[in-house]
Amino acid sequence: MRNALIFLWSLAIILGIFTYFIVFDATSGTYGVNPTPSDTIGTMATGTFTGTPGSSSSILAANATSSLLGAGAASGTASTTFFGSAYATPPLSWNDGGAAFSVTAASLQGTQLSLTLSIQIGASPTCVPLDLRLVADESGDLQAPDTPSFSFPDSGNCNGGPGETYNNQTVNFTVNPAGMPLLFTTGGSADIYFEIATTTANGLAVQFPSTSG
Repeated sequence: MRNALIFLWSLAIILGIFTYFIVFDATSGTYGVNPTPSDTIGTMATGTFTGTPGSSSSILAANATSSLLGAGAASGTASTTFFGSAYATPPLSWNDGGAAFSVTAASLQGTQLSLTLSIQIGASPTCVPLDLRLVADESGDLQAPDTPSFSFPDSGNCNGGPGETYNNQTVNFTVNPAGMPLLFTTGGSADIYFEIATTTANGLAVQFPSTSG
C-alpha cells in the first residue's frame, strides 16, 4: 500500500511538471512570421497615339502594359501604392546630343518617380546629356532629376560607344504625387513637353499636355 501511494505521488509530480512546461514555457513551440502580402498584377488600358504635341489629352502610351505591385506593408502600418507601367512600344522617343532616347517604363512609389530609358548612340562616341527636367511650378521653373548623370556599364560614366544601345537606364525624380499629372520636358534640342499621369489600373501614362482655349 505504501509503495502504491509513493508511486501515485511521484506520477502526480511528474505530470504537474510536464503540464507546467507545456502551458508556461515560452521558449518552446513553433513561431511563424506572416509574409508580406503577395504582389498583385494588373493591366493598364491600352491607348492609341492619335494626335500631335499640344493636342487635348493625346495619349502616347500605345500598346502599353502595366504592373501594379500591391503595397504590402506590415500589419498596422500605412501602405504606399506602387504605380508602374512597362511599355511594349515606347510612348515617347527623341534625339539629343548624338543619341536617340526612348521611354520604356515608368514607376511611382511615394515621392519617387522613375523613368526607364533605352539610349542608342549614333556613329560617334559621345557623352550623353541628361537634359530631362520636371516643370516644378506654374512659373516654368525646372527641377533637375536626382540622378546626376547617365552611367553606362562599359565606361562607368556618360560616355557611350558608337553604335551601342544601353537599356534600363533609370532617371529618378522626387515629386509631389498630389500634383499629378506631372509636366516634364526632354530639354536639349528636342525640348518636347509631356505629362505623366496615373491610370485607373494603377499604371502610368505618358501623354501630351492638354491645351485649353
